[in-house]
Amino acid sequence: MSSTQGRPAQLSKQCQYMLVNSERADSGANADTSSQEIADLLQSYRNALVNSSASDVIKLYAPDALLMAQGFPIVGSAEDILSWYENCFKVITLDVVFEIKEIVVVSDEYAFATTTSAGTQKDNASGKVTNEGNHELFVLHKVDGSWKIGRYCFSTTKS
Repeated sequence: MSSTQGRPAQLSKQCQYMLVNSERADSGANADTSSQEIADLLQSYRNALVNSSASDVIKLYAPDALLMAQGFPIVGSAEDILSWYENCFKVITLDVVFEIKEIVVVSDEYAFATTTSAGTQKDNASGKVTNEGNHELFVLHKVDGSWKIGRYCFSTTKS
């Protein structure tokens, strides 16, 4: 799969399209603002993954977040989530793009988003590059005025 350089602009257009065409439980200006903030959060998450930055990833999580990765036990503290990403980035390097499928703002404090991601992962030990793809579910929680990842679950897609 080719590099994703230059793809953030394309992703932004996809996000804007999905935001305009997404059905929301909470409609109006607040939902539009929240949806854009959530799209920005998801882009920041993608950037942190591609940059292998566990310290940037953890800033996007709520203090009481849960990480539910396919094939792993549920991770449920900020310290453990940070450690999980640090260990992950020691093993693999990701080059992925997220496509937002929907953002639903449920209330002033809660929302969810579904995404797919596609790209490559490199095994850092061998250098082998393979296709990478997932379906993701984000449950988002507004903490101190900012949207954060409250729950995150993903499963692999068939390549």
